[in-house]
Amino acid sequence: MQIAYTSKNGLQLPESMGYGFIDPKSIVETDNQLTANYISQISQKLVHTVTWDKAGCQLETFNSNGTRSRLTFNRSLQKALLYDATYWDLGKDPLYLEASNAITSLGNILVMYPGKTELN
Repeated sequence: MQIAYTSKNGLQLPESMGYGFIDPKSIVETDNQLTANYISQISQKLVHTVTWDKAGCQLETFNSNGTRSRLTFNRSLQKALLYDATYWDLGKDPLYLEASNAITSLGNILVMYPGKTELN
């Protein structure tokens, strides 16, 4: 994992996470809080916002249209992202569909994910 930023308190923000890459201009550190935005390389829109303070880490995930899709909270960023991922329904997740459509439009590439019948 490439670290993009380490706070005075040792909190680390990765260069990429979930569906996006960190926007270095969005990183704000105060005495009590660290915040940053992650931007989709496909749509150039906000996909994640991280807000980290003494209570824990809040991860907001946004759809391509800017609406908040999920809100996850945990003491660590890694676990917040893991819990966020447990709510992904890849067949319906707009960010996943956007990413897979962008990948497959590049050529002879197939993106597959398990359907409900394959999980039973």
